[in-house]
Amino acid sequence: MKRWMIWFVLPMLLLVGCQKKEPVATRVVTRVQVFCHNGSDALYRQYTEQQDMRAMLNYLRLLDVGDQPEELPEDSKLSYKIVLEDNLGGQTVYRQLGSRCLCENDGPWHSIDGSKGSLLYPLLLLLPGDI
Repeated sequence: MKRWMIWFVLPMLLLVGCQKKEPVATRVVTRVQVFCHNGSDALYRQYTEQQDMRAMLNYLRLLDVGDQPEELPEDSKLSYKIVLEDNLGGQTVYRQLGSRCLCENDGPWHSIDGSKGSLLYPLLLLLPGDI
């Protein structure tokens, strides 16, 4: 009985283990859009160039996301919407309120370091974008 198992089961396991596996699709950001509302003024930027998208992604990585604030700052007239689009058709939306709060998609708001959060507006002025 044991010999039968070795001659039948072992080759089956080897055949199953040697099958080609489907490659896993890698998510790559292909476009970044930034909408900025400053009171009555609005600013829009779209980035598809690698170095510009990298600068925006580095900005998002720079932010130290903290706990949920007890209340959102109401005195801030400045708000941002950052949309990341990827090669798989997905979208991630970040909303930033002033330089102190950030949320991802429809998630909860989180506190961010104000000195780092205030870097976005100068970055938008420095990078003119595609449009």
